[in-house]
Amino acid sequence: MAILGNSVLGACNDILEYSGIAKRQAALSTGTASPIGMAERSLDRAHTDTLLEGYDDAMLFAKAYTTAGNAVTLASTVLWVRGAGPQQHRRLTTREDKLYDLVAGSSTVFTETTVYLDVIDTIDYEDLAPRLKKLIVLRGAMDLLMQQSPSATDRINALLVRIASAELLAGPALFRPEPSNRALPMTAVLGARSGKQNA
Repeated sequence: MAILGNSVLGACNDILEYSGIAKRQAALSTGTASPIGMAERSLDRAHTDTLLEGYDDAMLFAKAYTTAGNAVTLASTVLWVRGAGPQQHRRLTTREDKLYDLVAGSSTVFTETTVYLDVIDTIDYEDLAPRLKKLIVLRGAMDLLMQQSPSATDRINALLVRIASAELLAGPALFRPEPSNRALPMTAVLGARSGKQNA
């Protein structure tokens, strides 16, 4: 199957390039302390964090689940759920691998044959739309940069601008705060990280 946008290796190399931490690498080195290994960990964190924001591209809407014993078993890849269709009025979440009704306080109250859910599922990086891939790569670069070189304010500020642009391109998300709620002067962010506060 053809990949739209970056592969995982391409994404990790872009993270290295945007962060300025190392030159591009020829192969992945999963689980190592090498630059490409660190970039892959940053990619994984940014990938999950971005999926959890609830972009349409990364959601399944009104997915039908069959009940068994008044319970709904979810795949281990499910990150978040909410009721859809006939279940849209219910306050639902997950407990272990089961759908859980917060009002009833139980995972065995689903008497319907089929329950419909909107789901954030773990979609492989390479299967995502290019616009989400771009956002994930930029956030991964910021993650790596803040770990390895948190005083590189010019590069951090440049990445913040790129991330804000990529967020607009990615479109609305259920849980992403408005940019004005997240915008802090970089000196305040760095001061908070070092335990200092601006006067």
